[in-house]
Amino acid sequence: MRSFPDLCFDQQKRIYNYKLSCYRRLVENTFGILASHFHIFGKPIIGKIENIESTAKATVCLHNYLKICDVMLPTAKRKYCPFGSLILIIRGFS
Repeated sequence: MRSFPDLCFDQQKRIYNYKLSCYRRLVENTFGILASHFHIFGKPIIGKIENIESTAKATVCLHNYLKICDVMLPTAKRKYCPFGSLILIIRGFS
C-alpha cells in the first residue's frame, strides 16, 4: 500500500496517510518482537510461500501462548517479555 503525496490537502487523504503510517509502524514493531524471539525471522527464509505463511502463523500462536503462560507467573519470575513491553498479537491472521 502506498500513501498519498505530502502535498495533499484533502482531509480524507491525510487521515488515510495517518492511519497507514500507524498500521505500518504496528506491523514493523510486531515483526521486530517476533524476530527477536524467533530467530528464523532474522534472515531470509527459503521455502514455499505456503510453508512460510504457516510458519509465521505458528510463531504468532506460540508467542501468544508463551505470553499468556508468562503472565500467570509472579512478576519476578517472568522470563518471556518484560511487563508492558508488548501486547498480544491477536489480529492479522485468520
